[in-house]
Amino acid sequence: MADRKPSSAEDYKRLRRILLGRDFDELEMLRARLDEPELRSEETSRILPRAVDLSANSSTELRRSMQPVVEEGLRTFGRRDPQGFSDVLFPVIGPAVRKAVASSMQSLIDGLSRTLEQSLSLRSLKWRFDALRTGKSYGEIVLLRSALFRVEQVFLIHRDTGILIEHRTLDPASARDAGLVSSMLTAIRDFVVDSFRVTSGDELETVQFGELSIWIQGGPRALLACAVRGSAPSSLREVMQENLERIHFTHYEALEQFRGDISRFTETRQYLDACMLGRADESIRPSTVRWKPLVAASAILLAAFLYWTWFDSGRWNLFLNRLSSEAGITITSAHRAFWGGQYRVTGLRDPLAADPNAILAGTGLNPANVEQRWDAHLSLDPKFTAERTLEEMERDLSRTALRFGAGRYEMDDEEDLEDAASDIQKLLRFSEKTGHVVRIAVIGSADPVGPPETNRELSRKRAEWVRQRLIQLQVPAAALTEEADVSGTALRRRVTFRAKSDARAGR
Repeated sequence: MADRKPSSAEDYKRLRRILLGRDFDELEMLRARLDEPELRSEETSRILPRAVDLSANSSTELRRSMQPVVEEGLRTFGRRDPQGFSDVLFPVIGPAVRKAVASSMQSLIDGLSRTLEQSLSLRSLKWRFDALRTGKSYGEIVLLRSALFRVEQVFLIHRDTGILIEHRTLDPASARDAGLVSSMLTAIRDFVVDSFRVTSGDELETVQFGELSIWIQGGPRALLACAVRGSAPSSLREVMQENLERIHFTHYEALEQFRGDISRFTETRQYLDACMLGRADESIRPSTVRWKPLVAASAILLAAFLYWTWFDSGRWNLFLNRLSSEAGITITSAHRAFWGGQYRVTGLRDPLAADPNAILAGTGLNPANVEQRWDAHLSLDPKFTAERTLEEMERDLSRTALRFGAGRYEMDDEEDLEDAASDIQKLLRFSEKTGHVVRIAVIGSADPVGPPETNRELSRKRAEWVRQRLIQLQVPAAALTEEADVSGTALRRRVTFRAKSDARAGR
């Protein structure tokens, strides 16, 4: 018998095809899918969100596993991009900042109103002389001289233990809560020191609660805290420092050896009482001197000033009103210089909002005299949230891919096709509600293997077949177009989608 030659690999492949039949092609397709990282990554991306949802709803294991990663990511993000981190927090911090600014501005206006009531008095002339003598601005002198405040409570707290040593108050009913206030101040101080990178020797100096503020002055063994209502001058801190130094001078040994006995500090009450300062709202009588020529000259100057500022002021207010009426634009500050016609406005602007420069061009103001600074933020206005939702739905649809067998332009399993039809119908319904017209391109592609003409025809047939099946699944035909991708960079043997929306005319 003649020796048989060993079968080649091609012979074995033909034998396997004979034995397995149609299963052989399916196994080859499965092997190709497993050997292609891009396919595995895409399939994993489709099931991963669902797996995360199931795990989050069924147990806390995922949350515990992800928590350290998320926390470290936030810390890294904060260190790498502080500006970006502050932008994320801005929608929360912004309202609080605006409330504080509004409260401060109201206090400033009230103080200036009291000043204007006596603008022709001898006191105002004295303040102007003080401004020239000290080199400070007249406005700063006005605030220092007309600020109203009252120290309502004074606390003496042991530095190391946080125990309240002595307390003085204008309202005896609040004395029972003094220990609690002392403990909270100590806790806030310790929190700031432990949680932030505080330079050695730095102290927590002020805690603000609306119009009530806590001024804190630190010493080696004790802290002095004053509850101040209103706008106190900086000289109050000098008074606190002087009395705290006297307490340390007279009771240093008792403070150093303090073990909770507060009876040794009765004499410190005189120093705490010295900090109970305040300036009441005085009813200031206008000067009895009636200097009519000065009043007339002042009236003429005021009229000239108002005439000079009236036109620009009107245009500036028009600009601010138009900005305020635009969705997605929030003004945080607006300032008009007293002299020179210079303006400055800052705020938040959604990228989809109107262009402030276009609004400015319609007011008549000189753009060179207007400084603008707009920080980006995402508005919750329904118009913008709808547009972002529509864009997200279009992106989700573009990630959908319907796969075909080699050389085939029909699908055996149409489950993915039915899911795509459902997504398209949701997209079209949502676009109709938001006033948009969406067109969806059905893009067919083929393997780069083989003649280009054959691949182009196969791509076109795949796109046409998918389009016809979508129409049969109740997708409007007017919303669908078809095309073949012959660029050579297309994904292999599949049909993808590209959605594009246009605003309706007259929107």
